[in-house]
Amino acid sequence: MKRYLVACAMVLAAMFGLESLSSAFDVTITNQSPYLTRVHVYVTKDYKNVESAYGYLDPGVSYTFKTGGWCPSGMVGLVYVDPARDIASTSILGHETGKAGFSPGCWNSSWTVCRKRGAAGSPVQNNDYGFCR
Repeated sequence: MKRYLVACAMVLAAMFGLESLSSAFDVTITNQSPYLTRVHVYVTKDYKNVESAYGYLDPGVSYTFKTGGWCPSGMVGLVYVDPARDIASTSILGHETGKAGFSPGCWNSSWTVCRKRGAAGSPVQNNDYGFCR
């Protein structure tokens, strides 16, 4: 009987542990640009980078993307100026790269959409905005 109770306790502990992993990874992004942005968060699933979620962020707004048990791998997006411009795609590890260069990072992270290139007041070009920590 004692072994049975210990086995049941272990099974319950494992179930609760797996449940906590199902919502384990969050990516919070704050839009510090003066423009509406669209942000896409990618995860590594079955050794491939796939889109997990996307959202529109007004200036000054933050949103937390829940990636569940999948490890976040990177972010891409658009800044809505006329015309819309690409946000420099960034791996969750922090370097700018294309989607093929995204690498999984199994942790929570926080990012801002910030201006990385070009002078303030100059026309916005592709990749002038990026993701900063």
